[in-house]
Amino acid sequence: MLTPFDALGAAVRCHCPGMGEFDGVELCACPAGEKVLRAHVAGLPVPPMTAEQRAWCVGEIRRFGWTDWDCPEAWTDDGLARAVMASWADYCQHRGI
Repeated sequence: MLTPFDALGAAVRCHCPGMGEFDGVELCACPAGEKVLRAHVAGLPVPPMTAEQRAWCVGEIRRFGWTDWDCPEAWTDDGLARAVMASWADYCQHRGI
């Protein structure tokens, strides 16, 4: 799945525990867009989200069942990123994935 974060993802280091590098190539279990979301959550230096990225986050939050949250459009970038990650985790946990 392509996200509006993918282009930036190549420039963001992986934060998955224990992944490291192999033959000079960074090993990471996360897709490029997820690396950027994780960087926002961790408070790492990444550019502020664009309007397109913020709209995509709100869409992901709603798509994965978080429809009763008040006004995610007004949340901070790290709050949106955190909510996207949590909505993905909730979706997987509720389906036994």
